[in-house]
Amino acid sequence: MLWRFRKEIILIIGVFLSFIVHKNSLKISSINLKESSKVEVPVNYQETIQENKRLRKILKLKEKEPIFSKVIIGEVISIKPSVCPGEIIVNKGNKDGIEKNMAVISLNGYLIGRVVEVKEDSSKILTIFYPKSKISAMVQRTREIGVVEGGPFPIISFKYLSNESNAKEGDEIVTASYSEFFPKGIKIGKIVAIKRMKEDFFLQASVKPFSGFSSLDEVIIGK
Repeated sequence: MLWRFRKEIILIIGVFLSFIVHKNSLKISSINLKESSKVEVPVNYQETIQENKRLRKILKLKEKEPIFSKVIIGEVISIKPSVCPGEIIVNKGNKDGIEKNMAVISLNGYLIGRVVEVKEDSSKILTIFYPKSKISAMVQRTREIGVVEGGPFPIISFKYLSNESNAKEGDEIVTASYSEFFPKGIKIGKIVAIKRMKEDFFLQASVKPFSGFSSLDEVIIGK
């Protein structure tokens, strides 16, 4: 009797198998869709935000303090020694327009140092902490002239201020017009300690630079 209904049975089996295949294909498609939705887009949004902030700082600096006629942004690729940052290497060189003795400041406009060696695609910068660094500077409030000399991180010395100077702790130090390499008025740091010795003609002043070297990613190189 089953033989009489063989066509119907075959039809039913075919429909059933078709249903199973279709159901499995839907599962596979769903799995593939889920997997594809998990693929991460290679965009670092946090880094993009930080980059925009840095660019805004640079633009504000150029608007407020047009101290340079030529500006190049360099990425810091090396700081040494790390405990006392005397030298910095940046990823810009001759091909980018970098020249020896160009001034270097942070994105906030604080003095970093000057270029002392230039290669095709990199440059070496001596920072204000370099032991032999000497920069003509002045007390912004009193306009008294002195010389900032490199010293052990995080303090540098401000020398040749008269023992009768009116300078005091908290006074800001900026580059003076007598500087050979730096434009006048670049902020260097603030006085954090002063010692007056009766037998000395000059007082001893310690300055803490405004520049932060621990998180220094980029610098402005100018002329």
